[in-house]
Amino acid sequence: MGNLSIPMTTAAGMGPLPQMLERMAGSAALSRVFRREALPLALIEDRDMRLPLVALCGLFEAASHEAGDRTFGLRIGEAMLPGSYGLWAEYGTAAGTLAEALRRMVATIDVRQTGSSMSLRRTGDHVVWGFAHGIGQTAGRQHADHVIGPMRRFVGAFLGAGWTPSWIELNYPTDGDADLLERHWHTGIRFGAPAAGIAIPVDRLPVRRRRAVDAGRARHLTSLDLIADARRRQARDPLHVVEELVALRLMDGEVDIDGLARLAGTSVRALQRTLHERGYSYREVLGMVRHRRAAALLAETDISITEIAMVLGYAEVASFTRAFVRWAGVPPSLLRSAGDRPAEELSA
Repeated sequence: MGNLSIPMTTAAGMGPLPQMLERMAGSAALSRVFRREALPLALIEDRDMRLPLVALCGLFEAASHEAGDRTFGLRIGEAMLPGSYGLWAEYGTAAGTLAEALRRMVATIDVRQTGSSMSLRRTGDHVVWGFAHGIGQTAGRQHADHVIGPMRRFVGAFLGAGWTPSWIELNYPTDGDADLLERHWHTGIRFGAPAAGIAIPVDRLPVRRRRAVDAGRARHLTSLDLIADARRRQARDPLHVVEELVALRLMDGEVDIDGLARLAGTSVRALQRTLHERGYSYREVLGMVRHRRAAALLAETDISITEIAMVLGYAEVASFTRAFVRWAGVPPSLLRSAGDRPAEELSA
């Protein structure tokens, strides 16, 4: 459908970024960073929400600037817990050998996030495991730095926690602070590479995992489990992606198409063209998302109708009420009163 492609990921990819930035630069800096990327602060608590990958990369860059720390991204990566990567990492580390584990990660990266890729590249007596997000070099510098920590930790499950790659590759040009990274990582860095990655000696690939998974806790994961999990979490159709972004921006009560296009890293025209090809206008998609959200809030929460109108980006309750009547054929107060009736009365 059209040419619109919005690489997506989940808020889990932030790791401890919010907490670390607030500790280093304060809550005002944290708010500025999220506001700059047009992201709701509610993402900090809802890590399953999906967002554009370009927005996540922008969040890393802005946070590094606010913290005044060139090594901010790599520190985030080193602080990320294995659970941040869910079934995907668990499936990888359950492999019999390091070689098979790496093949699993490369083959299933699109389960984790769309628009990114992983690769295994033979270089002499080494193989370089690389990650590329495909949104430009300098735009994702801090994000590229942050992936090195989790990759090292993943390999360390097979080669030992103290393992260090023979060298590290980064997919952006060197800068004046490159020495900070080398001193931190205790190894050489090759800048301007095709992807961010780590070099592993080929003779270490047959090594088996150091600590076997407890048989009583093993889940015997397969790629089918990852695909099923991804289908529950991901929307690959561009229409569904737009719906996700509308829902994301509603967390801050924002509904304008210009802001959504900026968040998605595309133009308003491309966005409208994509929706038109599916027979929708932006106004109609916004209405569908608002309707679903309104119905859920009325049925499952006790917040007032006035608050619901504000949450959904309406300036006036009357406007929300008229829209709800168009969607449902009844005013929101009727749905709320029905939800408040005793169960025995509703089933009578």
